[in-house]
Amino acid sequence: MFLDLDRFKNVNDTLGYNNDDILLMKAADRLLKTLRQTDTAARLGGDEYAILLPSITRKATGLTAKQICEDVNHFFLIENLDIFISTSVGSRMYPDDGADIETLIRNADAAMYLAKESGKKNYQFFTIDLHRDMSDKIMLEREMHRPVKESLFISFTSLKSIWHPIK
Repeated sequence: MFLDLDRFKNVNDTLGYNNDDILLMKAADRLLKTLRQTDTAARLGGDEYAILLPSITRKATGLTAKQICEDVNHFFLIENLDIFISTSVGSRMYPDDGADIETLIRNADAAMYLAKESGKKNYQFFTIDLHRDMSDKIMLEREMHRPVKESLFISFTSLKSIWHPIK
C-alpha cells in the first residue's frame, strides 16, 4: 500500500515544521495500531508511507485500508488546536498487479492518486483500467506538448498575412 496524508502541505504551511513533525508521529502511531505485528510501515518522505502486508487476501487488504482511513481521518491535538487530517491509500497485490518492486510501487502510487482524485479520505485498489487511464493521460500530454516542442504553431503575425476576412 501507499498512504499519503491529505492537505498535509496546508498544515505544514500554517503550523510550521516542528508541528508537522508532531503530526507525522501521531499519524504514524495511529497507523501502527491498525497494522498486524507481521506488517511493515515505513515513511518514504514528506507525508508518504509504504505499507507491506505479507500473506494477506485482497479482501483483508481492503478491510485494513478502510480501517487505516477510519483511524487516521480524525482530529489531532497540536498546540491546543484540533487539526483534521485525512489519508488516501492506494493498494496493489503481488503478483497480480506487478511482479517486480518498481512496478508494484508505481501501481500503488497510481492507485493512491486515484483515491485523492476521488475525493480523498478513501482507498483504491490498482486495476488494469487505472493503468490504461494513466497511459492515456501520458499519451495525451505528450501529444499536447509535441506542437510546442516541434514549433508547429503558427504565429498570429504570420496568420494575419494569409487571413482575409470575408466582407
